[in-house]
Amino acid sequence: MVSAYSLNDVFGAAHAFPVTTCPDFSPSTSTSFECGVDNDAAVSFTVNNSDSEVDVRYKLVAIEKGMNGVETETTIEDWSTLPAGFDKEISITKDGEKRMTYEIRVESLHPDQSGWGSAEEEVYTDCEGEPTAFDPIVTLVAQCGADPKIVELTFDNSRSDFHASFQVDVFDGSTTSAAKLDALSTTQEVGEGSTDPYLIDIPIPDPGKMISVEILATALSTGGKSITASKVIESTMAISCPYDFNFGLTVTPNCGSESVRLVLNNEKSVWNSMATMVLYIDGELSNTKELLLDAGTQKAANFEVKNGEEWYVAWALSVSGTTYYSSETEPRVFAPSPASSCPTTVLPPG
Repeated sequence: MVSAYSLNDVFGAAHAFPVTTCPDFSPSTSTSFECGVDNDAAVSFTVNNSDSEVDVRYKLVAIEKGMNGVETETTIEDWSTLPAGFDKEISITKDGEKRMTYEIRVESLHPDQSGWGSAEEEVYTDCEGEPTAFDPIVTLVAQCGADPKIVELTFDNSRSDFHASFQVDVFDGSTTSAAKLDALSTTQEVGEGSTDPYLIDIPIPDPGKMISVEILATALSTGGKSITASKVIESTMAISCPYDFNFGLTVTPNCGSESVRLVLNNEKSVWNSMATMVLYIDGELSNTKELLLDAGTQKAANFEVKNGEEWYVAWALSVSGTTYYSSETEPRVFAPSPASSCPTTVLPPG
């Protein structure tokens, strides 16, 4: 006959073996990326430790493989702690380079799990062949026949592959150094390939006065995160509705070129005008141009400006030899946009 004995029978009740359980380590991770204007990437990782019973730590690294197969690792976000049961997702978003592997690493901080409690997830940012065009433009038109009389601002994002955020600042004067009109200034988003009107009516200034508008257009990913590219557009309106004199000057960098573009709009005016434009580079006179603007027409002028140069344009508008309006643009340091962000179709010369 075979007898069966328990461990307590053999060693006694005082020697009963304790039963231990390993705390649950089950963090979840997710990753995504979106391609930017210059084929760069916005990389997003999420770590959720809400289902775990242990604290964890996590970090984000970039891994680049050289031509000899040797990997080079760079820490983008160093170790941070996420408590056990923490139900708030933590997102780590970085602007990254294209064709790079990014990896999120998660490790348990429980002493019994050191060295084996780990999880990781990686993403390879391959942005080749993705749409990259971003070249927003704006138009401002004085509507003297409207009631009330307004300056109509339109955002044209039809040449872009990205949503755009247009931050509009309106100033009560001939330059952006004038008093800002906060009630007329706000931010508005426009979809890729779309053209939308500004949702705020800008009143026409009193006859003989000018109004200035500065717009910062920024490319957006589909998730609404800012990706790398922005463009400053500056415009000044000189309007005298009683005399049908309506002139607008809009200045913006040319896409993919070391040059700036000035659009002179005389379409709503009944007067032939002469526009004189003087370019200053690093405080020194660089170039001068004159354009005859017939009533009801619009023309454009381009000035060459090199990367890193500080530039501004002084301008004057005259009728029959008499100067009625004059001002100058805000000094800015020029930074060209990448050629890869430019649409295949070019803007018309006028």
